Amino acid sequence: ATDINNNCVAFTELDLQVNLRPFIEDSENIATFEQCPNEENSPIQNWDLNTTIPFFYSEENVPSIISFHLSQADAENNENPQPTDFENTTNPQTLYVRAEAVESGCLEFTTIELLVNVIDESFFPDLIEVCDSNNNGFSESFDLGSIISDYQANFPNYQLSFHPTFPDAENQTNVLPEVYANVQAFEQTIYAFFEDEETGCT
Repeated sequence: ATDINNNCVAFTELDLQVNLRPFIEDSENIATFEQCPNEENSPIQNWDLNTTIPFFYSEENVPSIISFHLSQADAENNENPQPTDFENTTNPQTLYVRAEAVESGCLEFTTIELLVNVIDESFFPDLIEVCDSNNNGFSESFDLGSIISDYQANFPNYQLSFHPTFPDAENQTNVLPEVYANVQAFEQTIYAFFEDEETGCT
């Protein structure tokens, strides 16, 4: 430093330090985490967000504090961190991840997506009806095969079968024939088993 009035000169020493940032894998890409729905086929599920951390962050690099947020602004301002026992509110849902280095305070951000693979039942009938030719409440012409074919025409990656009881549907036992004769007069409940072969969800 120089005092231009007195022509005095002074020197000092400065240390330059580079602080390490948290290392986030594929920080510009969204990592998607998937799970199957519950028995009610609900798109809202519970997630353990701690299980997602090893897929994008390794503590061996720079020890950091990881938090999850509902928006990028919340992540940047460290506001409204979400519990790691998290229930999604939309499907899919994007979460914004903040990684703050413990020693330096340096920041890194990424995003993850949570996806519940619900079974699409939109083309599936709630009621199968036939005309009773002899008015005794029984019919041998319930065409379950055409329902399966129509459904798989819209969802070719799905397997569909019909069963007489819910446990049979769960265990995929006692599959009903494609042309079925009811065994209870006038009205009978049967159960459908769906499996998405791409996700393994049922």
